[in-house]
Amino acid sequence: MAEHPTIKAFYALQSGGYPTEQLLVIERDEGGQKAPIVCAFFADAEMDVFMVEYGPEEEIILHAADVTHITTAPFQLEQISNLYAPAQSLIDELRDYFDDEAGEWSGHEHLITRPNPT
Repeated sequence: MAEHPTIKAFYALQSGGYPTEQLLVIERDEGGQKAPIVCAFFADAEMDVFMVEYGPEEEIILHAADVTHITTAPFQLEQISNLYAPAQSLIDELRDYFDDEAGEWSGHEHLITRPNPT
C-alpha cells in the first residue's frame, strides 16, 4: 500500500530529506574529512524515523537518534536484512575510492545520494 504524500513528507523531514526504505550513500564527518556511509532510513510503528547503517565490517548498526526506543515488526527487520547484500556490494564499490596512501576518499561523489529539500 502506498503511503500518503503527507506521511512521506513527515518521514523526509525526520530523515533530513532522504527517502525511506532504500539504500543510500551519504557523507558524514570523520575526523575533519567527509566519508561515505551506506545506509537506509526506516519509520517504526510509532512513525519515528531511524537510520540503519550497513558497515564495512559486515555489521548492521541501528541509529535511534532522538528516540528512546524503536518499535518494529518482523517484516521490517526482514526489509533491513534484505538490503544487507546490496549494501555490501555498494560498500565494495566505495572501497575503490579510498586512497590508502593519502588516507582520504576521492572520486566517489557521483555515488552520494543528495537529500530533497524539506
